[in-house]
Amino acid sequence: MILISLEMLPLGFINNKKNLGSIQIWNDGTGTLSSGNYCYKLTKNNKIKHEGRITKFPRKRKDVFNLLWRVLEDVNK
Repeated sequence: MILISLEMLPLGFINNKKNLGSIQIWNDGTGTLSSGNYCYKLTKNNKIKHEGRITKFPRKRKDVFNLLWRVLEDVNK
């Protein structure tokens, strides 16, 4: 699983950090060696805001940042 945490650090101080949300991405196990299928969940203020699935992701040609970009595009449809 890939976990992306979004935190705000007021004035750059880590002691005052505030969790804004997270994105979890995981392989659903139905892909092939060259093409993966992934589920994701986006949370904000500890509440699920969006869930979805990315299919046929070319995991041999694209990296994790491309996968994150696809998730963000899907959320904004």
